[in-house]
Amino acid sequence: MTEQQRPQPTEKQRLELVRMITRAREQHGVESIPSWSDHHPWWITKFQDEIRPGRGHDMDATVTTGDHFVQITLDPYGSGTLSVAALDWIHSDADDDCDCNECERMNR
Repeated sequence: MTEQQRPQPTEKQRLELVRMITRAREQHGVESIPSWSDHHPWWITKFQDEIRPGRGHDMDATVTTGDHFVQITLDPYGSGTLSVAALDWIHSDADDDCDCNECERMNR
């Protein structure tokens, strides 16, 4: 799919994305959330099929920062929801101090 074939957010969705990312940062402490970009490697954005052709697509944008998971859903008119979750890491191979059961067994 070429860049011109890919769905793009409407202007109202773009404005609301900026507002919701600011809310996530300022109201919910997600300081490391990057600005939205369809090309940013942390953002996963899905566009639904258009219900009314030519008006835009519903979108679902998600990002994980390491400490938080953020989901923003928007209809073509910019109405939607912001959801923020705090992550509780259970295991990480990259963490030398990981104290999960698997790591405890392996480090005995």
